[in-house]
Amino acid sequence: MKKIVFLFVLALLSSVGVIGYSIATGMQKAASDDPRVWEDDIAALESSWADAPTGGIVFVGSSSIRLWHTLEADMAPLPVIQQGFGGARVNDVAHYLERLVLAYEPASVVIFIGTNDINVSDNPASAVPIISSTVENIVDRILLQDANTQIYYIAITPTIMSWDKWTEVQAANAAVRAMCQIGSRCEFIATADLFLDAAGEPNKKLYQFDGLHLSTEGYELWTRRIKPLLEMR
Repeated sequence: MKKIVFLFVLALLSSVGVIGYSIATGMQKAASDDPRVWEDDIAALESSWADAPTGGIVFVGSSSIRLWHTLEADMAPLPVIQQGFGGARVNDVAHYLERLVLAYEPASVVIFIGTNDINVSDNPASAVPIISSTVENIVDRILLQDANTQIYYIAITPTIMSWDKWTEVQAANAAVRAMCQIGSRCEFIATADLFLDAAGEPNKKLYQFDGLHLSTEGYELWTRRIKPLLEMR
């Protein structure tokens, strides 16, 4: 049943233009356990940021990072490097960490991953320990390069499309939050309070047509929550 629903969503997205097709392609790659399916995407990111200076702020993760078209303007004058690729799972980011993050010797790293691990799994609960342990590995590797790097993990967002998996999302967020609390260089950024309405459900105006990715208003809320933290460093 899950595969039928997944294929239906892919068909729906593919039918609504370039943006929808791009999202659908990312979702299709997200179903693969082989990080190498992203090689072309990673090479394109490397080319886009070939002249980026070191010591900036790397935003890395899945399509919510890639589709943040106003990221540079929203974070200005902070120097950002946008390393999002749609459909990314935690193991994909871990596999390409050297090329996406470490190569830029960042002062700070902002991470948003985990959504796709839960969405593509036949057993969403099984994705929770994978998310937690892999994010911990990513954090450790970043700090191994430079122990002064500040790392931020943006909580997995409650979404309309994945609302039936909210229990698993909360569990994954709690696990990463607990991991971040152990050290002083990793900060968990909670966001559920921003995206849930008075009834405790996802606020529709904060999402795009697919009920998964953020709208302009959604990114504005992310900016208000994230930018002040980065400015403090």
